[in-house]
Amino acid sequence: MELNRFSMADSEGKNSESQAISLAIKWIKQNMPHVRLLVSYAGRKEGNYGYIYQATNWEYLGYFISEGFWYVDGEERHLATLWYRYKNHGNQNLTFVPGLCEMYRDVRKTWTKQFIYIMRLDSKLTPATEPLDYPKPDNEYPIKIKEHIYKQDDEVFNNYTKKDVEFVEYYYEKDKKLFTRAALIRRGEQVPFAPHKVAIYDAGGNLEGVANSVKEVSIAGYLEGGIRKSIQTKSDYKSKYFRFFDEDEGPMEKIEVPFICIIDEIPFNSFAEAGRYLGVSRQAIHNAKQRGATVIKDSSVIWV
Repeated sequence: MELNRFSMADSEGKNSESQAISLAIKWIKQNMPHVRLLVSYAGRKEGNYGYIYQATNWEYLGYFISEGFWYVDGEERHLATLWYRYKNHGNQNLTFVPGLCEMYRDVRKTWTKQFIYIMRLDSKLTPATEPLDYPKPDNEYPIKIKEHIYKQDDEVFNNYTKKDVEFVEYYYEKDKKLFTRAALIRRGEQVPFAPHKVAIYDAGGNLEGVANSVKEVSIAGYLEGGIRKSIQTKSDYKSKYFRFFDEDEGPMEKIEVPFICIIDEIPFNSFAEAGRYLGVSRQAIHNAKQRGATVIKDSSVIWV
């Protein structure tokens, strides 16, 4: 169950919000025993980190970025509210954003953090994500991370196109909550990853050569995407295999590769390779496998 639309009069005493939430939880436990989990969200406005949930021991699971709220003439309004106003009171000869700019002196779309809190009423429930440290001004500032200004003080920007204002680079990571990896590298707090060296193997899994990175594999007809897929899936790509290797340890001289058959005690990993050895077509080898043939051109065959 989601708890939302919480409001408390300023005239109420200290800790009234926390007391009200505690009473609500108690009532739900007594009257709605089927409810096992409560969820609520905080954020959108600067300073709203969900202190009332923190004070009542809710668990914090991180945040998502909401882009559903706009500011028109200094007032926060949900997109659905503005759409309703536009459809009922706006100029229908104009599309949505130009229509808003005709109705208001200042029009902005915002991107804000929505903090996720849960309260487990059933102790047997295990969250899929481990609870995190509570957000505070020192680790989650600011809440509004970006806004697009369509109109400001009666000035419309670029015929209703948007003027971007970035407030901060953001990225959620437990130890570095505010900054992208690129920003941390620029600030000297992290070093860029060194490109992975690549080992190149023939169809039998024997080392043919190495390259400093996937981009530097210089084999005619071999594409970067195909090489990366070969590395990820450990499958062959145009009768070759590719593997990342640790520079300190060096590449393996031979890797295990899947093979389809053994002919004259020699393993083959493709129909084409087996066909070249026997002097027949790839299709002939494929057909022999379908028949379960044990001899091809006087050579014994074991199918794997």
